[in-house]
Amino acid sequence: DDRSNEWRVDTDDYAMAGDNTLSEVEVAFIDNKLRERFSLKRVNEYEEADAIRDGLRGKYGVNVDDRTKEWSVDSEFVGAVSEDSVENL
Repeated sequence: DDRSNEWRVDTDDYAMAGDNTLSEVEVAFIDNKLRERFSLKRVNEYEEADAIRDGLRGKYGVNVDDRTKEWSVDSEFVGAVSEDSVENL
């Protein structure tokens, strides 16, 4: 339990947790968007950072845990994503 918010993972990278059916292209895209999101949060651009998080959630079913720097795909998310649609996020 970390009620005092002292425990954090000190890295800019997010690790993929769990299984998913995403392609390598989609995983690379998500990793890049999460790095961009982290950079935005560092400069207090929270609305843009939240928009990236919400876009990844809507398009891929991605759940982001900023405390542990992990992301996963919701097992109940059903979405058909093509490599062409990756660029439209």
